[in-house]
Amino acid sequence: MPTGIFDMEEYPLVSCVIISYNRPKLAIESIESALNQDYPNMEVILVNDCSVESYDELERKYEGRVRFLRTEKNSGGCSVPRNTGADAANGKYIAFLDDDDIWLPEKTKRQVEVLEKYDDVVACSCGHRETVSGLEKLPGEGVLQLSDILMSNKIGPPSKLMIRAGLADRMGFDPELRHAEDWDYYLRVLSDGKIFVIPEVLLMYNTSHHQRMTNGFSKMSFEEMDKKLYATRKNRELIGEFNFEMRRVHYYLTGLKARQHKLRHMLAVMHRTSPLAVMRYLYFRAKGEF
Repeated sequence: MPTGIFDMEEYPLVSCVIISYNRPKLAIESIESALNQDYPNMEVILVNDCSVESYDELERKYEGRVRFLRTEKNSGGCSVPRNTGADAANGKYIAFLDDDDIWLPEKTKRQVEVLEKYDDVVACSCGHRETVSGLEKLPGEGVLQLSDILMSNKIGPPSKLMIRAGLADRMGFDPELRHAEDWDYYLRVLSDGKIFVIPEVLLMYNTSHHQRMTNGFSKMSFEEMDKKLYATRKNRELIGEFNFEMRRVHYYLTGLKARQHKLRHMLAVMHRTSPLAVMRYLYFRAKGEF
């Protein structure tokens, strides 16, 4: 039986929104982690982003315990299925979960306790453990404000986040974004209020895709990398020119170690931005900003 600050009848409904594409078998662990939360009042929604692979067996397995939705066409990103799930949610709070991530049992309860306690907090995040390296990312306890994430995404994946449903309905993930849609979302959330961070590992974050992404960047031209900067350009006025330039350099240098001509690429980045911008970026990277 869960323990916490509420009596049983006072536990507000939490909606877990899982998004999935062509990975029904992988989604089982994420579904199980949501169903096995140490919290008595939850609904679990899985949004299938118009997968080619069948989810029929998964739907039969969890009939009556998970609500399955399917988008009309594949969106090619995470924004549309997350918004689809949030629109269908009935909970006071909404928590997102990717189909390759796993919640620890106490995550929901701990985050609800925070949101019920602090009226000025609009969302709650937590620490995580990376599945590949085993590295734990434990942020300090406290609140994040807009100024804290203007340069980089200090929150991490949406699987860490629980948000008040009313705000989720108003915000929504930008369906035009295929990259950094989570950072763009957090900027808008923090424009409305504070995000409280619980300094505990409450999520197992699957990082197996990181190396593929890094290798992908190492093969991109500057023009191709500039297309990935859409979210940064969209928020240029909000984040300011300095943070815009730091994010630009970050994208250009992602995958540097995997490039065949590292020095040549570094010099090209300096020419495209400036030597000072690159030096500043390396300073902030050494401080853990990126």
